[in-house]
Amino acid sequence: MLCQNCGTQLSEHDQFCPNCGTQVSSNTTEMIATPNATSGEVRLPEISMIAPNLVGNLDRDSLLNVFGDIRTITTFVDKIYSQTSLLMDEIEKEKKTAGEMQKKLSGWVLKGALAIAIFFAIVFLIELGGVGFILGLIMGFIAGFKFLEYLDKAKNSKKRQLEAEAYLAQKLPPLQNQIKANQGLIEDILTSPQAKWAEDIIGKDLFYTEAIDELISYVKSRRADTLKEALNKYDSTQHINRMEEMQRSIQNAAELTAEEAIKQTEYAEETSKHARRAATAAAITAYNTRQIDKNTRKFRK
Repeated sequence: MLCQNCGTQLSEHDQFCPNCGTQVSSNTTEMIATPNATSGEVRLPEISMIAPNLVGNLDRDSLLNVFGDIRTITTFVDKIYSQTSLLMDEIEKEKKTAGEMQKKLSGWVLKGALAIAIFFAIVFLIELGGVGFILGLIMGFIAGFKFLEYLDKAKNSKKRQLEAEAYLAQKLPPLQNQIKANQGLIEDILTSPQAKWAEDIIGKDLFYTEAIDELISYVKSRRADTLKEALNKYDSTQHINRMEEMQRSIQNAAELTAEEAIKQTEYAEETSKHARRAATAAAITAYNTRQIDKNTRKFRK
């Protein structure tokens, strides 16, 4: 048996070509499918899975191809997550609509409230004049609306609840089934040979699109030429980011501490100032007391 990529002779037990690393099993270009509400079927594009132990020796262009294949998987997962998020938003929207259906009032409530408002306005106009008309209109509408709203809910709340439940029973199951299908699809992808292959190369912690984009940018900008260099650069960048974030936190804490120290100093100075004033007032009081005693003794003599 020959390698379909480079023509190297293979044994029947080989899963990867010892020369170019191309997988030779029937799963080399396995594809995963999912139903899509708009286009029918979405498929994960074919990828050639090079043996993970050979990826470290690839040149820049080949390494970029590997990263591109891994990104194909992560972006596909992102697409399913995004679709699932939209479906969950749609469920919340339908629940909100059902809630509004239960709160909806009959048309006669507003008409009846207006009629009561006019009646009150006329009565108050006769009793109080022009000001009474406005007052009666406002009071009549509020009282009439509250009363008729209560009657409408007492009469139709059960009916509206049943209508809302029937609405949700019609709208929610298709959305919930699609979410369940998406969750199953994501599970299938994350346990697929492609995902396992990708995790063997970059690690499970970096198996997401933003991390792959970082790795690709390192290779494209020649800040890294090999897989090991790209991974080390990513770890170094993340470490620097964490240190900078920690430094900012320390600086913020120091600034808050400094501000608190300033406030405490100001408070201490203010307290000291009040204490000095109190001491001065006490000294004046003591002096005045001695003078009064002195004058009193003179008067007695």
